[in-house]
Amino acid sequence: MIFKNKSSSDRIAKSIKLLISDNDGTLTPGHTFYSINGECYKQYHHRDGRGIYLLKQNELMFGIITGENSEIVLRRAEKLNVDFVKLGKLDKKKALSEITAKYNLKPYEIAYIGDDTNDMDIMLEVGISFAVSDSHPEIIKIADVRCTLPGGYGAVREAIDYILQIKQGLI
Repeated sequence: MIFKNKSSSDRIAKSIKLLISDNDGTLTPGHTFYSINGECYKQYHHRDGRGIYLLKQNELMFGIITGENSEIVLRRAEKLNVDFVKLGKLDKKKALSEITAKYNLKPYEIAYIGDDTNDMDIMLEVGISFAVSDSHPEIIKIADVRCTLPGGYGAVREAIDYILQIKQGLI
């Protein structure tokens, strides 16, 4: 992981109660496959799924915010038992306000991981922001932490491992 300011990130990570992830390009590699019949397919990494399980085992929350309206995202979220999914949210900063109100959280208690410019506004509002390694250059520039792994290939797990290690006093 590449940190803008490691000591600041370490301090903030201790207070995180919720990790929010973008979907396409973050939980997936950003590819969408279509069959000849028009069926849509997305690829998810099991390591990210295991990380979400571990996060929840440690009594932290996990949610997904995506601009897309996709049943595939809902099915994956159900399998992972995530706390919430916000579909069709083009204004992710507004979605963050809804989440902080509903769960009685402060923005500094939230981490966000994303990959593209539609994630920028929310990344600037949360306590700690992560960019997957293959993020758009503008996202890499503003993120507090850049993961070494690309979206859909374990970057979310990398962020989760960091948060859990900080909270457990391992680093």
